[in-house]
Amino acid sequence: MREDDEDASLTLAAAAHELKNALAPLALRLARFEMAAKAGRVAPLDDVRAARAEVRRLAGLVNELMDDARWREGGAALAHDQVDLGALMTELGAATATAWEGRRTLFLAPVPSAFARGDASRLRAVVENFLDNADKFAPPGSPVELALSCATRTVRVAVRDHGPGLPREEQARLFTRFYRAPGTAKTTRGFGLGLYLCREIAHAHGGEVGVDSVPGSGATFWLELPRDREP
Repeated sequence: MREDDEDASLTLAAAAHELKNALAPLALRLARFEMAAKAGRVAPLDDVRAARAEVRRLAGLVNELMDDARWREGGAALAHDQVDLGALMTELGAATATAWEGRRTLFLAPVPSAFARGDASRLRAVVENFLDNADKFAPPGSPVELALSCATRTVRVAVRDHGPGLPREEQARLFTRFYRAPGTAKTTRGFGLGLYLCREIAHAHGGEVGVDSVPGSGATFWLELPRDREP
């Protein structure tokens, strides 16, 4: 089998498995809605909210597949704007802190003035992915830190958690296509494309992504970009 054909088969198999898993609870919720309607009752609000959450998860899976296809076909279209990373991180930090309120604390380090050239929505998506992973894998209630730092020619965004950390051999594979950490396939949904797409976005901006981690001491995921001059 050719490599491209093998990749396509892996994608379809992963998609079928994940979408089936996501559809099952949604189908159950809809059946409950139908039963309530036949009985002249209003569906419980918790069921409606849960169904909406399932729809969002399905949309996320579909978007992940679409993004993968775009990059495989030569890269998605990117804006080439001047991006105020300080403002972007402040906005993202506030939104994340609100979403996590009551279950996890996000610490946003003092934000310097820093600019890069590129697509703000794509760069935000990279950092959101890092934050989502920290929320998934760090111990419940443990803090997460978001920081922006500058060097002469580069600017770096870093997300640090206080989770179990990652062995060195696993770190080298995290940003490869379809890779999922051992033991996570049954507990988290996705195709193993998130960090791979982060790497593709970083490279399209002339930058890089990476992780620094020692087992037992958490992990720091970072995005480094060429620094643009201030307006």
